[in-house]
Amino acid sequence: PQLHDKGIGTFLSAVSCEDKTLRAPPIPDTLYDTIKTMGEIFNVPTVASQLVKEIEADFVIAQQMLQKAAGHSLTAVWLDCISCCDQEPELSVFVGSGGGAPQMIMQEAGFTNLFADRENSWACVTVADIIAAEPDVMIVVEAGFDPALDKIGALPP
Repeated sequence: PQLHDKGIGTFLSAVSCEDKTLRAPPIPDTLYDTIKTMGEIFNVPTVASQLVKEIEADFVIAQQMLQKAAGHSLTAVWLDCISCCDQEPELSVFVGSGGGAPQMIMQEAGFTNLFADRENSWACVTVADIIAAEPDVMIVVEAGFDPALDKIGALPP
């Protein structure tokens, strides 16, 4: 409301809404609705519809590839950042938990999120927590400001 009062148009995906009464669950339909809304805002509805179709197809391909490669759902940890939980005495990391986009993406791609039982989009866990969970795979997020190789290098051998 503060930005709108100053004449600045804004859009906040319902998945990211801080007001829990307005927050939408991180499910594919919520993602697709957000993309379509952005298509309407920027007057590119055809582009948005095409993007939704491509994402749906990518999820199907990912599920098929995982099923073919492993024969079952693989367990996974979504590693977002290292040493971001100051309150932890040992090396800690932010992982995708059960209430956000990482959970939805992993689920739709055919992975089982080992930290899905944690609330919110992200959870702070120790490296020991990850080791104890025994993931089949680790998804390491790449970002220009926080490269995946730096994260991998920060983990103990």
